[in-house]
Amino acid sequence: MAKSDFEKIVAQYAEMMATAASIVSECVDLINNYRKNNYDATTKYIKDICMGKYELQYLLGLGGTQMQTVTVGMAAFLCCGSKQDKNFLTTMVTAYSNSPKIIKLHLLQTEIYSLFIDVLKKCAETGAIASLDIQSGKINDETRAFAFAYFLSVAPNKSFEEAVIRTFVESDVRSAIVPPAKKSSRFAYLMHTTVKDRFHDKNLKHILLTDVRRPSNGRNFSLYNNEIASRWEINLKSFAGTLSNDGMLNGGSLEEFVLTKADVMAIASVAYNAVHLDEEQLPLEEIWASCDGDSSNEYDSDDVEQAKRLRQEFEYALFNATYYHYLCKQCRRQSLSNLNNYFFNPQGLKLDAELKKCNRQIERDKALIQSQKEVLESLTVRANVAEKSATEARNRYAAIQSKVESQQSKIDVLQKELSLLRAENEELRHILPAPESPKYAPAKVEPEINYADMLAAIFTNKKIVFIGGHQNIMSKFSQKYPDAVVIPHDKAVLANQPLEAADAVLFKTDSMGHKEYNPIKDLADRRNIPIGYIGDFTSLTLVEKSVYEELTKLGLLQ
Repeated sequence: MAKSDFEKIVAQYAEMMATAASIVSECVDLINNYRKNNYDATTKYIKDICMGKYELQYLLGLGGTQMQTVTVGMAAFLCCGSKQDKNFLTTMVTAYSNSPKIIKLHLLQTEIYSLFIDVLKKCAETGAIASLDIQSGKINDETRAFAFAYFLSVAPNKSFEEAVIRTFVESDVRSAIVPPAKKSSRFAYLMHTTVKDRFHDKNLKHILLTDVRRPSNGRNFSLYNNEIASRWEINLKSFAGTLSNDGMLNGGSLEEFVLTKADVMAIASVAYNAVHLDEEQLPLEEIWASCDGDSSNEYDSDDVEQAKRLRQEFEYALFNATYYHYLCKQCRRQSLSNLNNYFFNPQGLKLDAELKKCNRQIERDKALIQSQKEVLESLTVRANVAEKSATEARNRYAAIQSKVESQQSKIDVLQKELSLLRAENEELRHILPAPESPKYAPAKVEPEINYADMLAAIFTNKKIVFIGGHQNIMSKFSQKYPDAVVIPHDKAVLANQPLEAADAVLFKTDSMGHKEYNPIKDLADRRNIPIGYIGDFTSLTLVEKSVYEELTKLGLLQ
């Protein structure tokens, strides 16, 4: 790979790539890091750009901040070309193509790249130079800008990379804003007559004075067409006012602006293309020559008038192009001067130092923010642990509260029964005579109840649903009484179906909280299912007794 070829290609693309990359923050970061690591080299290229060494098509039309960013980017790419730094190009195109903004707007037409890759592969095999229609109107500027870098980034081997360089070193991806006029006899005749007469004095001030005095009977400036003459006079006043403005002169004078041969050719090309003289079918140069020699009688009078009118349109376009060319050059000079002041004057250096200071402060702030984020994460973990502990405490409190409510309910029932029994006893005491006191009162023997048989019988005939309780004791209860419907507290939320057609629901609240208890209680109330509570016992016998007593209270054993 010849170093000069690589550098030449990158130089062609530098401004386009920098302009495209300036809207992607990741690419701007890469450019700034590259400048930081190659400060002296990129500074040299920035100075060359500010001195007007490079032709510029995109940079000068940008706003101040973006113009400065693109200038640094262009310098970075030029430096990359001189250093043969392929990695920077491939890293840049990868960051650009992966940007969400670029993907969303489809600014990089990779499908077109895919078509070119097939052509380049064949050239890599044959050693030929590919013919890529890189200037096609179907290809946008961003795709054109990163074409070379993209093909290098996907190069599968050395021969493919060499084919890419062979191809691009022969092509110029820069498209002229105004294409040069064709080298035709028509253009040549105008150059030797109208253009030569207008620019016999290359000083812009003298040209302006000539336009102000505008002779009405000159050979090539015979503006007898009133419509064209009117346009000429209106534009002349505007140009004269603009050119006399101190801001546009930038402290200089019109006398200092002298047109070069390249300036004259550029102005003439603009005027020629503006009038579209190549599209006219008449032999214009022959008619013009006959008119200049006073022998126009051999042509039709309408053709002669058409030829004269088109020549005057060219004169008018040449007049406009002269001052627009000057304004563009002044704008270019001013923009480059502003860039030079930004990068290299003392005030610019001061601002650069301030920027570096701000960047250092930003880095410190980032470190502080990261530290605070770590502290916040630690506090969040501790808060989560505390919340979990609080939740567990609330659940335990709910379970205790449920037990208290259950015991209080039982106490209320017993107190009511006690009050009834006392009233009944008092009533009987008044009705019955006092019994004779036997010497020996026989001890009252309570009949022994077989709880297991009683419960087995009721479970066979009634659907009794048990909710909650410790898993150990309730598992034993379930094994002994398979006809009973036992639902652990952690499955209470699934009790909707088992409660269908239930004759009663008994809660054992020593191992369940409000979040399990309340929904089932509400469901039972809505379905008019009787509710009871089993005591806080861990003995199977005592549990059986408690169940028996609750079912008795609910009237299910009568």
